[in-house]
Amino acid sequence: MWHDTGLVFTTTIGTMLDQHNIRRGFRQITRAAGLGDEWVPRELRHIFVSIVLLAGAVRSWDCYPAQVMSRMTTTPAPSFIK
Repeated sequence: MWHDTGLVFTTTIGTMLDQHNIRRGFRQITRAAGLGDEWVPRELRHIFVSIVLLAGAVRSWDCYPAQVMSRMTTTPAPSFIK
């Protein structure tokens, strides 16, 4: 039975996702893609950073490239998300 919670991303019945739901779904995706079961969502951050650096989005003349990448990948405070 569907629960209308007003959330954008939900479980198949409309309730809020928790970390277990997200990891389970992520495992299903990586398994279907032939990548195995060992991946976790956190690794997407590392992949993103690698792609951005390889694409040259953080220029060598940026004073602090590590800080630029940190700002690009840091999760906002919960109060900002609401």
